[in-house]
Order: sequence, then structure tokens, then C-alpha cells
Amino acid sequence: MRIVDVCAFYTPHGGGVKTYVEQKMRIGPELGHDITILAPGDRHAVIERGPHARIITIPGPRFLLDRKYWYFGDEEALHAKLDELAPDFVECSSPWRSASMVARWAGPAPRALVMHADPLSAYAYRWFEPVMSRETIDRRLEPFWRHLRELSGGFERVVCASAELRDRLAAGGLMNTVLHPMGIEADLFSPARRSAALRRRLLALCGLPENARLLIGVGRLSPEKRWPMVVDAVAAEIGAGRTGIRLSPVSPANDSAESNPQAVFGPLVEALNQRGIAFIHFVEGSTGGPRDLTGFDFAWARQTFKGAYIANNGYTRDMAIDAIASGRADAVAFGRAYISNPDLVQRLKANAPLAKAHSSTFYVPGPEGYIDYPAM
Repeated sequence: MRIVDVCAFYTPHGGGVKTYVEQKMRIGPELGHDITILAPGDRHAVIERGPHARIITIPGPRFLLDRKYWYFGDEEALHAKLDELAPDFVECSSPWRSASMVARWAGPAPRALVMHADPLSAYAYRWFEPVMSRETIDRRLEPFWRHLRELSGGFERVVCASAELRDRLAAGGLMNTVLHPMGIEADLFSPARRSAALRRRLLALCGLPENARLLIGVGRLSPEKRWPMVVDAVAAEIGAGRTGIRLSPVSPANDSAESNPQAVFGPLVEALNQRGIAFIHFVEGSTGGPRDLTGFDFAWARQTFKGAYIANNGYTRDMAIDAIASGRADAVAFGRAYISNPDLVQRLKANAPLAKAHSSTFYVPGPEGYIDYPAM
């Protein structure tokens, strides 16, 4: 099936929409489909992503509130491109102007409006519910509800990410609403699955004690947007000069790994550099494993990020000396070696042998394996 996704909010600079379409272009061909992402941009372009996946941009104005985005400004050009592509199916993910353009297209292909997010809950209800009832907000937003009702008539399906959204849109008069659950799976992300052992392990991976605060970022935003927001919050409290972050671009977790680390972590490094934070602590390779994993250019990160570059993962004394002397790093972090060598600094200075750590005592409670290694 030839599927065209008219994607109004795609930008090559990163973001959740970019992550979504990259996954679609990877998975779609595996299922036997041909995927075209049709997006606004600054020029006509065709970016091939494989035998049956591509991004096509048509010129459009830049979005005034965020100059990294464009929007569809020429309905005739959009219709002409859809005619040229002759899709078997058309998707649209924005309930705004582009969806109206797609609904008015005279082509024969069926089409679906995919409501990944709830525009009313994300904006109107969140902003006004403290002072108005939801019923009052809906009455005040009747022009928008009328727009949604008219829009639904131009699509064979209005796909909703939650049952609550589907029921509310159907009650508001939208036609053809169906449910396809998206987002966080409650049986996977639940307080009932809390693990003290896993918490200790994650803190240990960060070199932190059990009484430290553990913050795990999970949300709809892609990592290159989500973590700068967290860094902004921390820096606002303590100052950018006292803020740092540890990144593991190519390190797998539980048999899963980022398919394109440079595309995800590259924009993140650039965003962190703009914030002037003190350091980035890079795990080079797989945490506690091989260093030769590919997919991310650590030398590029060293040149791009102007704060302190702290290198980590499997460094020996000689490797650390070479990294500092050559300028490839500002500092080198040792992790496991500190567990079994309480006097690690003195041993490195004296070029003395290092005691081997007993991995069987890692991430377990009690003093064994933490305070019973002797000094020189």
C-alpha cells in the first residue's frame, strides 16, 4: 500500500514528530508498505530513506513562533503533489489548517485524521479549568468544535489515542471516531512495578548514593527536547555553571538500543551547548562493555560542546593520560575501579596495580563489596 502522511509539524531539527516519522519509515516497509512523508519546508526536496521510504518537502512559510518549523501555505501545491503521488491511503496528524486542505483534496484515496494528542486537554482545559468548568470552556470554544465536526466529515476515520478522547469527540458530534490506544502502557509504567534493586543500580550507574534523588524522564517529547527542559529547570535553580549531565548515546539497555544515535543525541548536545552547562559526562561505548560501538561521533561532540568533556567507560591509566594529553577529553571518570580501590587517585599517581572488583557484590545491600577493599 502506498501511504502518504501529510505531516505539518515535521522538522529536520528534531522533536517528537521527527522521531515518530522516522519510526514509521522504518517499520512501514517492513510491513510491505511504501511510506511518503509530505512536509512543508524551505524548498522542494526528496530525501530517500530506503527503497520504500522517503520525505518530500514542498515550499511553505516559516512558523512565526518557532522558526525551525514551516507550515503548508499553498493548498493548490499540496493537492498537486497528492495527485502526483497517487496514494492508496492518506494520513493527517494535525487538526488544524493542513487537515482541512487534505479533507478538500478531490483525490479518490481514503484518508484518516490521526489524533495523536488531545488539543483541548493540552491547551484549553489545562489553561482554563482552574477558573471555568469544562462545559463552559466547550461552549466558549464552539467555533473550534464546529471546525472539528466539519473536518471529521472529510475523513473516513478519526483515530483517537485514548478511549476518553474518542468518547468526548463522538459526544461533541464528530463522525467516524475510532480508538487506537497510544502513549504510556499502564501495565508497564506503574508504581506497582517499583524496584528498590533497580533504583540502586541506576543510581550506581550514575555514581550516586542510595539517598540521592533519581529522576527518570519519560514523556511525549523526544530526548533532544525533553532533556534540555530538565536541564533548564535545574540550571534555573542552581545555575548552569553547576549543572552537568551524563549521556550514553550508544549504550544498549535491556537488549534495546537507539537506531540512530547521532540523529537523537547530536541535536541534544547542540542544545546543551547553547545552555552553557558545566560538563557532559559521555559513556563511550556500552556501559561496562565494549567501547567500539558505532553510531555516534564522540570527536564531533568534543568539538561541538564548549563545556568540559568528561570521558568514561573502560579507561586504563594510560588511556586516560593519552586522552587528556591529546585534548580528546578534559577529564576521565572511573567507576568500577573506585569501588575496589578506595585510594584510586594515589594508585594512579604511583602507577600501582589496581585491585579487581567483585561483580557479585554490585547492586546488593549491605557493606560487603563497598567498604571492605583494602588500600595499598
